[in-house]
Amino acid sequence: MVVLAALSQTFKVLDVTSPTGTMAQTSLQWLIFLTSLLSSTTNQASLTVSPSSSQMFQGQFVSLSCEEDDSSAGWTLRRNTTRETRTQCGDGWGRPAGSICNISHIVSRHSGVYWCESREGATSNSINITVTGGPVILQSPVLPVTEGEDLTLHCKTKTSSNLPADFYKDGSFIRTEPAGHMTIHHVSRSDEGLYKCNISSVGESPPSWVSVTVLTSLLSSTTNQASLTVSPSSSQMFEGQSVSLSCEEDDSSAGWTLRRNTTRETRTQCGDGWGRPAGSSCNIRYMVPGDSGVYWCESREGATSNSMNIIVTEKPTTTSPPTSSLPPLLLVAIRLVIHLVVFYPYFTSTLIMVSLYRRRATGIGLPVAMVMTSPTQAEEGLDDEYDDVITAVTREHHF
Repeated sequence: MVVLAALSQTFKVLDVTSPTGTMAQTSLQWLIFLTSLLSSTTNQASLTVSPSSSQMFQGQFVSLSCEEDDSSAGWTLRRNTTRETRTQCGDGWGRPAGSICNISHIVSRHSGVYWCESREGATSNSINITVTGGPVILQSPVLPVTEGEDLTLHCKTKTSSNLPADFYKDGSFIRTEPAGHMTIHHVSRSDEGLYKCNISSVGESPPSWVSVTVLTSLLSSTTNQASLTVSPSSSQMFEGQSVSLSCEEDDSSAGWTLRRNTTRETRTQCGDGWGRPAGSSCNIRYMVPGDSGVYWCESREGATSNSMNIIVTEKPTTTSPPTSSLPPLLLVAIRLVIHLVVFYPYFTSTLIMVSLYRRRATGIGLPVAMVMTSPTQAEEGLDDEYDDVITAVTREHHF
């Protein structure tokens, strides 16, 4: 609607030069043409969040909605967090209801970047949501603020939203507001930045990035856009890979640069702690999991290209045998002791068996009862008398 209002104001200027009204009719035709051009250039979804805030308290109910132009595109909600990447609503978090995703009890691990994605891979705007267990949050717009509009920030606790609060931008103190909310009238691009607030004796909020969109960029973006490409052409990378991202631009004078959102940072530019810019390209020599996030091109006027979600996974590791820091001689001694402990029982039992076998073969150590000696005459006489007695007893028994 803001774009249409700007267009209508533009063509009202043309109407003044046409007393016959012919120019007014032509202006109306141009307005219809440009309106159709605006709607046809993108068939996207817009992500909205309720409550409309980029910061949430733990335990809040949050509803995210993909407001889609074409329901047949099959838009679903996805997110990146510190624990997971590109997970879909319903896969361990949230409850999908058509193009809406409800989180009944949001917690700190739900902090991350959320966006809508169609079956064809088209993406919507992304929203960075921070969930804190602290006592203070800063309520700020989740979508970019259009240049010229008013920006209102609320500093609140779980129980109150009208306590005196100090407001900061990019780490510098702005002013103290007695009612806990600060309004910046007619924002410009210079108001874009990282805001936070502090309530004395209560605590400080996490920081939130506030974006400002220049109105002229909305008009120029319909005919002057850039396309983001990545080499190698893949949305998933291994740790250690070299990646080149390029803004293929229609107009080099627009000054397209590459930006990204990750779980640790928001809207940072290539060269600000990551990547090496080379004109409209950005080279990352060594990708790490912390580089996972949403990347896009942005012009000086605020126009944006298509966005790409890049996921960096850890390089697969191969297991190697553990190395020891013990001296070689000590290792040899330890191995020798282990071998002796293992083989000593077998060695001892073998010696005993061989010794017994040799004794039996030579007759040494046979039992005394098995040694036969020749009887003496006295012993032979006793044996004869013993036999007579046994014979008599036997006969007497049979008798």
